[in-house]
Amino acid sequence: MEAAGSYFVSQILYQLPLIIACLVGVVLAIVFWSRSPGASLMTLIGCLVLLLAIFVVSGVQSYLVSARIQQGWTLVKYGAVTAVVSAVSALIRGAAFGCVIGAVFVGRRRSAA
Repeated sequence: MEAAGSYFVSQILYQLPLIIACLVGVVLAIVFWSRSPGASLMTLIGCLVLLLAIFVVSGVQSYLVSARIQQGWTLVKYGAVTAVVSAVSALIRGAAFGCVIGAVFVGRRRSAA
C-alpha cells in the first residue's frame, strides 16, 4: 500500500500546475461573483470539478496499481480497467473545461454594430 501512496503523491505533483490554476480560478470566481454571477458560477463549478477529478482519479489510479500487484491482475484486465477510468475521467474533465469555456461567453451582450 505504500507504493500506492507514493504513486498518488507523484500524480498530484505532476498535476500541480493545473491544481494551482484551478485554485486561482476558484478564488477569482468568488472575487468577481457580484460583478458577473453567471460567469463566476460556471468558472467555480468547472474549477471545482477539475480539482475533484484530479484527486479522485489519482486515488483510483493509485488503488489500481496496488490492486494489480496484490490481486495478481493480468495486464489485459488492468488495461481494460484503466481504459474505463481514463474514458470516464476524460468525459468529466471535458465537461468541467466546457463550463470554464462557457463562462467566457455567458452574459455577454451582442454588439450594436
